[in-house]
Amino acid sequence: MLQRRVARYNLGRAIGARPAIVPRLLGLGHGPEPGTRLCCTDVRLIREALAPLGAEASEDLAMFAGGWLTEAQLAERFLAREAATLAAIHAAQATAAALLEAEAARGPAPGPAGPSSGPASSGLPSPPAPPGPRVELDASLVPLLGGVWLCQSLRYGAVEAGSGRVREAKAFAVRFAKVADTGADTLEQPPWGKASPDALRLSAGLLLALAADLHRSGLRLGELRLGQALLPLLADPPLAASVRAYGLSLQPSRAFEQPLAAAIAAAAAQKRAERAQRAQRQGQGPQGQGQQGQGAGGAPAGGEAGAGAGAGGGGSSGGGGGEGRGADPMQVCEPAAGGSAGGTGP
Repeated sequence: MLQRRVARYNLGRAIGARPAIVPRLLGLGHGPEPGTRLCCTDVRLIREALAPLGAEASEDLAMFAGGWLTEAQLAERFLAREAATLAAIHAAQATAAALLEAEAARGPAPGPAGPSSGPASSGLPSPPAPPGPRVELDASLVPLLGGVWLCQSLRYGAVEAGSGRVREAKAFAVRFAKVADTGADTLEQPPWGKASPDALRLSAGLLLALAADLHRSGLRLGELRLGQALLPLLADPPLAASVRAYGLSLQPSRAFEQPLAAAIAAAAAQKRAERAQRAQRQGQGPQGQGQQGQGAGGAPAGGEAGAGAGAGGGGSSGGGGGEGRGADPMQVCEPAAGGSAGGTGP
């Protein structure tokens, strides 16, 4: 017992000040040595740092980071909590859908000047009720104990107790799984983090698994929003096609919409400048090469011109200009696996 206490004390001294334990364990650290556990104060600090994930998830992750839970025990706790979370979401969605249908059936409320002249007041049938609220999936890669973990959360519609209106609620960390033993040091690399191809491939499989489970359970799905270090999956057509079968569309996380739009605009401007330079070089070449390029596409100069035209024309044939086609998330975000987003060259 004394040796264990000394080991805990030495671990704390090696880490330094207690507040520093949070970025160490949640970032590049590797946890306590086997056979040792962090004290309650350290576990509490980690739990407080993870509080946005919810009380139960932050408690379990803090105990895992402190050496009080194994990875298998952590997975069991998340799995046991998932069933209750999905049951609560089903109930909330049903209540919200019933409320929206009732409001649609009543029609618009009369204004201050008297009843409106809409379909309800004219005796015409009311328009069909809008569909019930859909569930959105939020996913991001987070660092923990030096590794990379996929955190999947759910957004759904729920009726607010006070106002009786449908509002957006969120269930954090419905699933939390390790996708790489290393790589935590690049997850927050600007502009939206970077993960290894293997971590991205494994994440794509886990995202599909959750989407399939939710679809089978009867939930109506809307969007799959990709967050930190997952934006390269926007460049994965097989993944987009697979989630579309469950009613989902791939979208960037709301936090990365503006940075991604700025990157797309910058890429479009760069492609326009490159095409202008290419055209200028071709126009300034020897007259013989220029005439040969205009006359026959098989000559070297003509081949180069053809390649330039193909680069610009291939983009414009998509409907919306070469720069619009060439500068999209599939270009700006590097594909998850080399060539997996093939067919979308610059």
